[in-house]
Amino acid sequence: MSAASWKSYGGIYKTNNINNLGVGTIVTDRILVRKQNTTVLTFTDSITVQGYQDVTGNVLSTQNTVAIDSVFAGNSVFVDNRILFVDNIVNKKVEGDPGFTTPSAPISNLTETYQSATNYIGGNSTTVGIGTNAPRHFFEVYENSDTVNGNTNVDTTMFSVRSERNKTNSILVSNNDGTGVKTKANGSVSSLEFHASDLDTTGNLITTLQNSGNDFNIQNDVGSIYIDALTLYLQSDGTTKIDVSNNVSISSQLSVSNSAVSNSFLSEYYTDASSNYQTTDGIVLTASDASANIFQHFVNTSNKGLSIGGGGFIENNNVSTGTIGLLSENNSSSDSSFIPTMTICEGTSKISNRTTLGVNTYSPNTSNYTMDINGKTRIGHSEIHIREKPDFVINNIDFSKTTPLYGMVVGGVNAESLFSVYVTEDGGENWTMKSISNPTLTSNENSHLNKLTIHVHGSTYAYIVAERSGVDDIILYSTDKGTNWVTILSALSLNYNNIFGYFDVSHNIFTASPTSDDSNLYYYTVGNNTNTFALDITYNTNHFIEDFAGTESNTIYSTGQDTNTSECVIGKYVFDASNGGTTTYEYSFSGPSKFNRIVAYDDNHVVAVGNDYIAYTSTGGGETGSAWTLLSNTGFNLHDVHILSSQYGIAIGSGIIVYSTDSYNTWTQVPDTLLNASCMKNRLMNDLDANSKLSMSSHNVLISNTNNTSSSELFNNYLPTLFNTDMNVLDISGGVFVSGKITCDELSIKSFVLDSGGIAGQTIQF
Repeated sequence: MSAASWKSYGGIYKTNNINNLGVGTIVTDRILVRKQNTTVLTFTDSITVQGYQDVTGNVLSTQNTVAIDSVFAGNSVFVDNRILFVDNIVNKKVEGDPGFTTPSAPISNLTETYQSATNYIGGNSTTVGIGTNAPRHFFEVYENSDTVNGNTNVDTTMFSVRSERNKTNSILVSNNDGTGVKTKANGSVSSLEFHASDLDTTGNLITTLQNSGNDFNIQNDVGSIYIDALTLYLQSDGTTKIDVSNNVSISSQLSVSNSAVSNSFLSEYYTDASSNYQTTDGIVLTASDASANIFQHFVNTSNKGLSIGGGGFIENNNVSTGTIGLLSENNSSSDSSFIPTMTICEGTSKISNRTTLGVNTYSPNTSNYTMDINGKTRIGHSEIHIREKPDFVINNIDFSKTTPLYGMVVGGVNAESLFSVYVTEDGGENWTMKSISNPTLTSNENSHLNKLTIHVHGSTYAYIVAERSGVDDIILYSTDKGTNWVTILSALSLNYNNIFGYFDVSHNIFTASPTSDDSNLYYYTVGNNTNTFALDITYNTNHFIEDFAGTESNTIYSTGQDTNTSECVIGKYVFDASNGGTTTYEYSFSGPSKFNRIVAYDDNHVVAVGNDYIAYTSTGGGETGSAWTLLSNTGFNLHDVHILSSQYGIAIGSGIIVYSTDSYNTWTQVPDTLLNASCMKNRLMNDLDANSKLSMSSHNVLISNTNNTSSSELFNNYLPTLFNTDMNVLDISGGVFVSGKITCDELSIKSFVLDSGGIAGQTIQF
């Protein structure tokens, strides 16, 4: 074949049967391939294409593909590993060009060199990740470097979207309904918008969080804005203002404070405290103008409640006034539904009547009076409050006769199956719990423990009987107000139902047994801080002792059923420790079958109560018992009683409290007006039953209720009206003018001067 024979064919495909070309090197300006994919071209070395390469099919690269310049894909791009974003992979100049240098990262080392690169796109068929090969969500941006120049506390910007436009927005999230969240930037205003449906429709906008200059706005035109947090702070160097067109409703507790001190409080009067006693404004409500007033309402959903207002006086806008009243129909203070209960007005004088308090009046007399009352007026004085809630059932309350502010409460075991006492030194206003730490009480015998009965004596002493089922009872005493207790095991192996004790040179202790075959009284003496009896005497009576009371002269009054009959007996026993008792007085009543409780004020004054019966004596009963008085058919079923003095007594029964002020001769039910002065009548009386206990401290009445089988409530009832009529509830300094009738049960006048202008022979009658 001649050197130019191939030209004779002129066109394509006529290659003179030459199908393959094998040469060492081809140097040419251009290679033109007229037919695509005629065969496979295999190059064992690199191919450098400086110009444009157009590939209409797939390009498969089994190793690294390095694009020095732009890469254009007219169809899908599939990446089996990662797309890396790095600087200066290779120099842009190729070998042969002037200025060629060795590539900074040869292509052959690309994978090894950049396998730890952090800036890349990775993922799989369901997720896309930036900076991670294993994104946890559909799209995730992850910075996998934990330090910047060795510093873990350097701030980092993870995601940034910018636009050269002045107005722009981005959709953060959206579902198939178009509901989603959008961010917007419009000049100096940036916002976060929450849309209900179509993000592109303005009418579907629900809530906007917007920052404009120095202001931050939260706007919701269709619903409520809820802030659920443990603490909400509104902090500012100036004033926090809430301004709405209608109402601000806060469905929770509200506390408002102002730490900024404005001035000293009434420094001209409280001169000693003016430097320390400061005042500031917490809440200020301002009316519309100087002639108006403003109100604050406390109402229920039916607009019933209290209203407090202030501003100018209706009759004189220059006079300051404040009003407290009730709303009967709605929450408007502008109509007849508002009832002004109290009206406080600025007085006409800066000296004598600086203010006037009007009660049940629309127009108090500010000229002459400090108080102007329109209507009937009652002045009473009583207080009933729960002062303690022991976690055991109270079995006994007792106060010292010689130190009436000192008392104790005892009962059954507490939640830990241990015994404890509550001690007061201020008449029952405050109580202190003290545990009875005693090996005998805390041993495995706890299952036998039932209750405690106590007697308090002097200013520091107390005596306890611990009742234990199936085993002997034990006696305890304390000489330090219940802090420490000494235990004495009875040598007589008995069970007791009550205890009385006092201390002189030795502890004198009286007990009795409630069993149906035991009609004895037991007398013991014990030295101070010892745990053994120095003396024990058994004294037989003619009745089963169900209850007894003692005096400090070794006199015991007891009551119970006669051993031979069904009649109830009250017995009196005077003990002499030297011979076990010298005098006995007994009297049998034919009426009652039982007295529930007997108490003694002293040797002569004794009261016993039962169902429909009250028995009392003021002379010790007499040698034959003839000095006892029995009140029958009282209508009172009483189970506990206390004698305050030779004149006063009080008793409780099921849902009833009665008292006497005439040496126990008549008993009257305590009026509801006293019991309900503190709105505690029902709370006190509903659970008043046979398990309730009664005692008194001075003029305070202590009553226990049993809530359930494991706890009690202790009520302190301050009722001076019953027994302390010298307690003044109204002190008047100045003249008194009465245009009506004066009616009183008792009247005491220390001094009386008839007006010199009175009529001669004028009679004053009470």
